[in-house]
Amino acid sequence: FHCKGALLTVSFEVMQKDEIRVYLYWNGGMIHFIPNDLKSTLPKIFNEEWKDGDNKKFIKDTDTKSSLTIDEMIENMEKGKKEKDKKDEIITIKDSNFESFSAFCAASI
Repeated sequence: FHCKGALLTVSFEVMQKDEIRVYLYWNGGMIHFIPNDLKSTLPKIFNEEWKDGDNKKFIKDTDTKSSLTIDEMIENMEKGKKEKDKKDEIITIKDSNFESFSAFCAASI
């Protein structure tokens, strides 16, 4: 049975506070999901023109009144920024091992 890309799975591997890996499985493939993938990868998966372009507006909108912008969501996932009225700690999507590996690869180029 093949669902032709209609199934998207996200898995979280939480080892410790600074080592949280997120994987996105879609259409027979898998990526190590990082916060910026909200802007770079999800638009390639979802139809941006759906419902009068709502998906595109979600990615491009910088002036939302009722929810966070995509950039604010990314910042929250990267830095763990708290909302003013929230007391609970926001856990960041951070993988210190992957960050070290990525920096090493970037330095090698």
